[in-house]
Amino acid sequence: MLDTPGKYSRWSRLTKNSKRLFIVALDHGGEDAIYEGLQDMPRLFNEILNEKPNALILNEGVYLSYFKLLIGKTEVILNIPFDPKAVEFAAKLDVVGVKTAYFGKAPLDPLTSEKMRAVARAAYDFGLIYINEVIPVDPQGKVIYDAHQIARIARVAAEYGGDIVKTAYAEPFETIVEAVPVPVIIAGGEKGSIDIYKVIEKALRAGAQGVAIGRNIFQSPNPREAASRIRKLVEEV
Repeated sequence: MLDTPGKYSRWSRLTKNSKRLFIVALDHGGEDAIYEGLQDMPRLFNEILNEKPNALILNEGVYLSYFKLLIGKTEVILNIPFDPKAVEFAAKLDVVGVKTAYFGKAPLDPLTSEKMRAVARAAYDFGLIYINEVIPVDPQGKVIYDAHQIARIARVAAEYGGDIVKTAYAEPFETIVEAVPVPVIIAGGEKGSIDIYKVIEKALRAGAQGVAIGRNIFQSPNPREAASRIRKLVEEV
């Protein structure tokens, strides 16, 4: 996984010698540009960065607008489409990694499989960490919280070149971790739909290597407090 100087260097920047990853996902504005909780990014950055996350996941426009507030304080993972040219662009920005997102069924169709592999190859060439986010959903677009289904699609994400797999939580989570030969981190999902703190604790005890949480932080009444609670779980469980 870390067999190039670029990947090794960026992995060191990302982990900062921590045993697990605390990543804050702030890329939701690409789904809805007026996403509740993301209106005042400088204020949000200030609150979150006090809790020293390993990295933020951002869309390129936000990073280009606010990079001066972030460089030297945290690392950035760029949310990108399944396009190798986007990986090259991310490398020019000197971010630590890229992340793609796939919400669908397993097995993947051949076109999606090849696009995923192409991103992985580009990440290898440019020395970036590749977070491959995969979430199984039904025909209506609802997340399938079934450990077997998640394990199946998460294994695909690793097989097709993900350095880290980001996916949903389901029990027994050990089934998912055991199926995937690279670090697994959990997504947070919709705010209020679950007790995110209990889920994080159970996932970490089952072998998750960290979290990438968004709405449960930036839509919280107190984002800094939410980030602090999650960071402590990641560090101490």
